[in-house]
Amino acid sequence: MNNAVNAVGDVSGVYFQWRFYLSVFVAIIMVLSSVYLIFFKKDNKTVHVTGVVDDQYCVSGRSGTNCNIRVIYKFQNKEYKTNVTSSSISLKGDNIELYIDPSQPDNPTVTTPGTIKMMGYGLSVMAILMVGVSYLIYRATKADKGFANFMLLSSFLSR
Repeated sequence: MNNAVNAVGDVSGVYFQWRFYLSVFVAIIMVLSSVYLIFFKKDNKTVHVTGVVDDQYCVSGRSGTNCNIRVIYKFQNKEYKTNVTSSSISLKGDNIELYIDPSQPDNPTVTTPGTIKMMGYGLSVMAILMVGVSYLIYRATKADKGFANFMLLSSFLSR
């Protein structure tokens, strides 16, 4: 009987680990695809334009500073005024870099200087958590056969 429990525990641990690693792999592919579409694909269809901050209103909160900025910019010899939201504080008269879609020049996007850095921190934390959680699951399935049997049962019940 003890050998049967050990065999079920080993099988469930391997099965759960395989599914967990597969889901981690798919999540990494999805994150990398999103990064490509957001940052690199956008550059192919947009034009960089420098605008001038006309007015701003900033609110500081627990999650940081959020500014509503009125920007004046020129695109194809036509002047535009629009409100954009940014997490960086800009003073009146400062230059700000914008992305303009030529088919919709009145709807610019602000480049946020800390976006890439924050995304790097987030991906690093996510990688550390994935390694840590997979190690904890591995240790739990090897140490306690009851946990392994529970994981096997829960995987069959979830189908």
